[in-house]
Amino acid sequence: MNPKISSDMARAEEILSALHDDASDKVLKNAAEQALAISPYCLGAWQILSELADTDEDAITLLKKGADHGRELHAELIASVDPEDGIWGHIEARDFMCLLHDLAIFYDATDELEQAVEIYEEMLRLNPGDNQGVRGDLLHDYIVLNQTADARAMLKRLDNIVETDTSLAYGTALLEIMVAMEDFEDAWMDEIERQQPSDTAGFKKFFGKNFPVVDKAMKSAIKANPYVGLIMTMPGIMEMEQPELYSMGGPDEALLYAHKHAPTWLAAFLPFVMVSTYALQANDNGSDPSPEHLEELEAISDFTTDPDFTPWWEDVVE
Repeated sequence: MNPKISSDMARAEEILSALHDDASDKVLKNAAEQALAISPYCLGAWQILSELADTDEDAITLLKKGADHGRELHAELIASVDPEDGIWGHIEARDFMCLLHDLAIFYDATDELEQAVEIYEEMLRLNPGDNQGVRGDLLHDYIVLNQTADARAMLKRLDNIVETDTSLAYGTALLEIMVAMEDFEDAWMDEIERQQPSDTAGFKKFFGKNFPVVDKAMKSAIKANPYVGLIMTMPGIMEMEQPELYSMGGPDEALLYAHKHAPTWLAAFLPFVMVSTYALQANDNGSDPSPEHLEELEAISDFTTDPDFTPWWEDVVE
């Protein structure tokens, strides 16, 4: 790295390092602007300004500028690194990777999914081990964009971990449902009306008979995390603060997944019916939750079933 660039970055980062945890927005903004005046390669400053931006669009503009400077700053590293290892192991590049993640999240939040996909794909090229956990988000964006070939190609590469990764397992099930819906068009609804299953067991039997590939994928998803469909039926999940820590396969992980992806399951109706059906049936037939999971589930249920909450699905349907 050019010595002057390195020196300027160090000076700029010192300004950010001196900030207190309780610094006001005004202090944070002033410090970030001072840091960038010294070095536009101080990527943490771009992130601070994006967090303080008035609109999502302003935040995206700031993060794009930061990402461009990050690519320039780490150009030699990106060009020379082993593609199987990526750059995550290089501590100096992590601010850049975190900034890319923030940018992808903002693109998702503003329904600019094509741009989000580009950033997620870039992130996985630079960090193939996916230490930041973006594969599931990319898979769901592929599904919404009807990029089935890309989704299947990614799942094939990740075949050894799909069944143990909640986001990938449920994404796989959603993909199979959407493909089946496209293949059968309206025939599935006609068949439901003809057979008229009356309870969750009847619906599950119907889906297993008529959608065997989907049935297999849903069973794998339930095995990865049996709580997702149940939590999706709770009206206030979008109002609940997301946990910072969670156990794999537990209710808190299911809440995180539902918070991100429940609207996608509801958008075509049948997927939501199916995930709810399988979850309720699994709950009826499965073993009792562990004490830890039961405590998490009760906390989520107590909060999200508050009658004052407008059910999250009403906003999606509108």
